[in-house]
Amino acid sequence: YIEKTMNVKISCTGSGWASAAFSGKADPDEMIRKYDDILESVLKAGAKGVILDVRRLEGRISKVDMHFLITAMSGFRDNCVKVALLEKDGRGGNFNNRLIINTAYNRNIEFEVFREEREAEKWLSG
Repeated sequence: YIEKTMNVKISCTGSGWASAAFSGKADPDEMIRKYDDILESVLKAGAKGVILDVRRLEGRISKVDMHFLITAMSGFRDNCVKVALLEKDGRGGNFNNRLIINTAYNRNIEFEVFREEREAEKWLSG
């Protein structure tokens, strides 16, 4: 039995935002470790936002881990980078939307959860 690991593919669209697509086994600690790489790519591209696409993650993330995932986004806030989270079903799936939106709001992180990529792109463009 080989345990799958979590992967992330970072790309810059040239549309004013970057994208980080996560896949494999959900690992909150690894996600947080990837934030620096994602933020560095966003800033190098001169992007003002990022789409964190977690639709291909396997497994669930606890409410406590969700809290730490958002709290660790301070670098995005400090650099005025908007964060759009693409989630599987838009109703909670891996992430409890109300909890993470409130956590982000309380930390002054410009953050929203979406189910459709077009919606996320429209929000990032606004």
